[in-house]
Amino acid sequence: MNLNQSFSYTGSSEYKLPNIGISSNGIALFDSRTGIGGVDYMPADGDTVTVIAGFDTDPKTNARQFDPDMNNNIYYLVTDVDYGANDKDTILSLATVVAVKYNVPLARWEGTFTFSNPDDLPNLYLIWDYTDNLDLGLITYGGKNTERIVNIDYSANRGIAGVDYSTLTRPVRFQLQWNNVIVGDSGYVGLNSLANYNALIAAGVDPDDINLSFPYNSLVNNGTGQLRFNKFSTLAEAYLLISAPRDTNSLGATRVDPVLTDFFIDPTNGDITNICAQVPSTKYFHDGSGALPTIGSRIYTSGSGTTLFNGGNSYHQINTSGVSIGLYVAIDENGVVYAEGSCICGEVADPVINQVDLTLVRNQAVNVQFEATNNPTSWSVTSTCDEYLLFGGTTGTVFNMTDCTYGVQDVTVSINESRVVCSSSLPTVVGGDGTVTLNGPCLSSILPNGLSFDLNTGILSGTVVDTCEFSLELTATNCFGTSAPETVNITVMADNKFKPFLIDIENFGVSGAAACLVSPLYSVLYHNGAGDIPVVGDYIYRDAFSTQPLMGGDMWYKVYSSLDSLEVSNFGKVCDAHTC
Repeated sequence: MNLNQSFSYTGSSEYKLPNIGISSNGIALFDSRTGIGGVDYMPADGDTVTVIAGFDTDPKTNARQFDPDMNNNIYYLVTDVDYGANDKDTILSLATVVAVKYNVPLARWEGTFTFSNPDDLPNLYLIWDYTDNLDLGLITYGGKNTERIVNIDYSANRGIAGVDYSTLTRPVRFQLQWNNVIVGDSGYVGLNSLANYNALIAAGVDPDDINLSFPYNSLVNNGTGQLRFNKFSTLAEAYLLISAPRDTNSLGATRVDPVLTDFFIDPTNGDITNICAQVPSTKYFHDGSGALPTIGSRIYTSGSGTTLFNGGNSYHQINTSGVSIGLYVAIDENGVVYAEGSCICGEVADPVINQVDLTLVRNQAVNVQFEATNNPTSWSVTSTCDEYLLFGGTTGTVFNMTDCTYGVQDVTVSINESRVVCSSSLPTVVGGDGTVTLNGPCLSSILPNGLSFDLNTGILSGTVVDTCEFSLELTATNCFGTSAPETVNITVMADNKFKPFLIDIENFGVSGAAACLVSPLYSVLYHNGAGDIPVVGDYIYRDAFSTQPLMGGDMWYKVYSSLDSLEVSNFGKVCDAHTC
């Protein structure tokens, strides 16, 4: 890798520093020369210093030759401070850029500056910086085929950031890397000619990485575009990876700094009952792509994104104008939007819960969306046991409570620590300056162990570990109102295999005697009973995993190899038997 450079001053020889290799720390050479001003290497006050880069070869023919279009620069610094190689960034921050121009006959870049040192400072630093970077916001390149890594400093700000790119003719691939991840990839773009496509294939490019527009008839150039990503942390360092396999490229790239979008919000924690009374008059910022935040957007309290908004897992009205139009989002404690809605109600009736009772199997994964009409936006569960957040305060606190499992007891919470408990009564402070906050019903006291119920979505999920019977009294709420309470019973059975048997579900009867007289057409179904054939009290399922109960409609069915016909409820339960 040829990084030849040299310098001279008024009346002196040219001092060459040839064939220097790039090192892993970004410093190719940190060389020192000492002497008297105006003698040998040392210019005198008022001398014109000439600095040269890329001599002996055309800098446009080498992938890492000096190139001002890629923001490569030459600097100088006159100072009385002794710096070392580890002080590169400090030197560059204090140094002055030397304007350079290309000397065509000598095939090299040259610049001059007047050495001003009236105070006779002891140190002159000359820096040749070959770093490709977008610190100035723009790069252009007009050389031959290249693989370049361009440094980008996005600062500590958060928001939507990226790069705008262009390539006029030859195909180029632009990849944006941040946080050790490729966050944007253009593929190979440019003029959609067949020659460009074939040249990429000949260069060993994977066809899946070629993003030229088909058909390859040279009529379209898709080489202008943008790469965007969500810069959600303070990590500033990023890289633009440029791959240009074909000669005579003309390309450019512009840094797009992180930006957040401002909007108005009511920061007060609300719920479904009071959200429509809020007024969004506080200006906050989000990192979404639209004017208002949507699900997945992060909310910040400042335009630089230094502080995430703690939304308290609550509802907040939003707008672009600072007045209420009834749009709202739900925001968690990390500032992330997880739900959205509107106070403009499209419903004309309360929800009606029509979820059937559930029969589950121990160690079975569960993911059940409870069924209700009229689009409920939230659910509530009735419980005699509530969940409370106990905070120990500045002294540590002793609370008295009625534990839902173990009864009355004292609970100690240390200084500045918190503890969540389930109590059938409001915990009281026995001693200390702690506080008590009601979180809502304690679902763990009424749900089978291993299951959770999402009050926003109405989804029951988890892996059940108990074998017992449970019941949930539920209501569902939409923008129109709240449903009547409905009880859903949950039966958890041991994880034994369900038994197959034959039953005629095509020809049922309205009575046990009528079912005995049909000409049977048997199907394989499954039951949970102890015998080979289900009896009264057993449950019948269409599948071996008990996820689809036979909706029997209280009709009677003939069973193969049995003297009885069976009455089956709409939930698959065998309610009665009739001897044929």
